[in-house]
Amino acid sequence: MKIAFVTGCLEPGRDGVGDYVRTLAAECTARGHAVRLLSLADTVDLSADGGTPPTRRQTLAATCDDDGRGARAWLDEFRPDWTSLHFVPYAFHPRGLFAGRLPPLRRVLAAGARRHVFFHEIWIGFARGAPWKERAFGFLQRRALARLLHTTAPTAVHTSNGCYRRALAGLGCAASELPMFGSVPLRPGVVPAALPGVGADALVCGMFGAVHPNWEHEPFLSDFAQLAAARGRRAVLAAAGSLRQGEVLFPQLAAHWRGRIDCLALGLHPPAQLAEFFARFDFAVTTSPFHLVGKSSSAAALREHGLRVVVTNSGQPPRFAATPEDLAPADAGFLPYFRARESLPQALERTPPRPGASRTAEMFLAALAAHD
Repeated sequence: MKIAFVTGCLEPGRDGVGDYVRTLAAECTARGHAVRLLSLADTVDLSADGGTPPTRRQTLAATCDDDGRGARAWLDEFRPDWTSLHFVPYAFHPRGLFAGRLPPLRRVLAAGARRHVFFHEIWIGFARGAPWKERAFGFLQRRALARLLHTTAPTAVHTSNGCYRRALAGLGCAASELPMFGSVPLRPGVVPAALPGVGADALVCGMFGAVHPNWEHEPFLSDFAQLAAARGRRAVLAAAGSLRQGEVLFPQLAAHWRGRIDCLALGLHPPAQLAEFFARFDFAVTTSPFHLVGKSSSAAALREHGLRVVVTNSGQPPRFAATPEDLAPADAGFLPYFRARESLPQALERTPPRPGASRTAEMFLAALAAHD
């Protein structure tokens, strides 16, 4: 197959969806498929970077100035069987109000004989009790997304979690779930890292990626400290990667739990080093809400390395689901601690490591091939 991947930004390391698209495209290429990469709201204008696979990056201003004609002409040269849009509303407008960007999107997507859309994000404001302003913006985003579906008529639609899948069903869109993958490849025979100041017998709970600044760490950290003490081990909370807004929270946690839990910020490291950290972790915790944990590439990376991931945040259920459990992730390796605190010891039971990107690519290609 010939697949043209379209997204907002493709600058490496700057945009999570762009990194996802690059990895997915590489997996497709490795399986003998021809690909092109196109970004429509990037930080630079590069008509073609001369690399492999062929890539064109352009700013949103450039896309809108010619109504997508230049990008469409570049894709027409390729004559793709599929155009695959990886969509986030905020890529095309700072508040996600992308209705004015629909004409160039429609023109670009029409380059493919068939169209595919992966909704990495949908609209905001669907949670019960959401503020009126959030609901108002969400209403406009939802209406624009419905128009996107109507005007592009995609043959196949994917998203990463049951919450978004059910929300899209409310628009008459029968989306399928495609599992998110992480950015830390498996390393056969990896040797666990020696964490700074941490003994070999310590019980280590890992975190990876952004930490929500309003994370309610109680009663989880109390239960974690008790779990370690019951086993005669020192409790360590080790955070790898960029904490983002959690940069302020983590020092506060260290001060609050001094003497009971050692809090260690490991910082940014290349994937090979992260794999060694993951091998040292005994289990992990995420601050993502339970019904949206499926869209977290950080949580996916931890699961791919065989770590059980504790979910402490039930989240505010959307209006179209009775409880968060109605939208539970398909992966049973996510432990709903918020529902049963006594389940925490189960987090120490590792699962077999599994490939992430390769498995998702095979599912993606099979879904497209089913429409041939």
